[in-house]
Amino acid sequence: MSATTNSLFTDEHLEALNRLACKVLLQAKEMVDYVEESGMSEGHNLEFLESVTQATKIALSKLSKTRERDGEDDGLWDACSFEKAHICMILESESSRWRVRETAFSQGIWAKNKLTLSDLLAVINNKIMALYGTHWEEEDTAIARLNRGYSRFSLEEITRKLQTSTQQAANWRQQIKWDKGVDGAVGTENRIEEREKYLIQVNNALAPMHMIGIILDTMVQIKLAADWVKKDAKWIKQYNNRMFDLRRAEEVKNAKALLSEGLFRKWKGAERRKYAERVSKENNARVWTMKLYLEYGSIVLLDPLWNPIAFGCGNRTADFASYMSYQLQKPLLKRATPEEIARYPGKAVDNEGSKWIPWHYGNKDNNDYVLLELMQFMTGDDTIVTHIEEFLAGDPMATE
Repeated sequence: MSATTNSLFTDEHLEALNRLACKVLLQAKEMVDYVEESGMSEGHNLEFLESVTQATKIALSKLSKTRERDGEDDGLWDACSFEKAHICMILESESSRWRVRETAFSQGIWAKNKLTLSDLLAVINNKIMALYGTHWEEEDTAIARLNRGYSRFSLEEITRKLQTSTQQAANWRQQIKWDKGVDGAVGTENRIEEREKYLIQVNNALAPMHMIGIILDTMVQIKLAADWVKKDAKWIKQYNNRMFDLRRAEEVKNAKALLSEGLFRKWKGAERRKYAERVSKENNARVWTMKLYLEYGSIVLLDPLWNPIAFGCGNRTADFASYMSYQLQKPLLKRATPEEIARYPGKAVDNEGSKWIPWHYGNKDNNDYVLLELMQFMTGDDTIVTHIEEFLAGDPMATE
């Protein structure tokens, strides 16, 4: 068995690794195709397969570069060059990569009418995750909502379904009254059942009020993102350093008193980097929400899932960022009517001999109406409604 000059692996080891890696790639590719063709939507399965494939590709690349650096590129890697090229082409194609997810959420659009007040209440009461079970399905369902848009609700329907969710019926005194009512129930079994009902009742009553805060918060975060993206890296670094010194002043003061000069500098440098990384993630989330708002409009405010606070590794699929890039670059299309072609000049694209436009076009008026009517009903405050209306009429990117 001959050994290579500058490598820990023999030629035979490398050849075996190479062939094994090719087999893994081919098997992964076949499994991805099976999942796609079968219509399965288990996101964790496909993500795992793609992560395995990506890791194998990286390993192949590193091994290949090592052999080339050692002057031992003997054509060994050509054994499955066709298969590797084919697999890379499949996996690096965005259309193929996201076909499963796009098919899943597009079926939820084609087969259904506009969203109703009941759909909105399910979103507000955070019942979507419990219904679908995974972040993969939760995200796809949320994207389907962005495309479907809302129908207009009558005042009677809003009153009937939200009359227990107004501020007057969901205040703290009302909660205490409900709680004391349960205290009078006889027997632990009855009290357990009644207290569970109480918790559901309170959640249903308070969730719409919490929604008001989420909407106002999301608006501020979008405005912050619009200002943030206009700044260069130098300004951002200086700003982060200044904010770190300001917000962590007491902690920095204590560390300086306790540590030697060298250890203090090392500690501060590490803490600044962690702070900057956290701020970067927060602002990335804000920018995603801003981009969604600029594309889809007010319906983004009506969905707590798109509030930047809800973003994060534990709340999103691993490939969420690249998936959203794909969605924003290639939105789902529908065949355009002559009226829609005239209404959206320059927006229609040619496809299959017809003109097509993004599916969500035409939803703005209804979505705006739903948001403003809902806020008017829940708050009864014209100042809040006017503030939101002005936000919808403006352009967050227009400010200097």
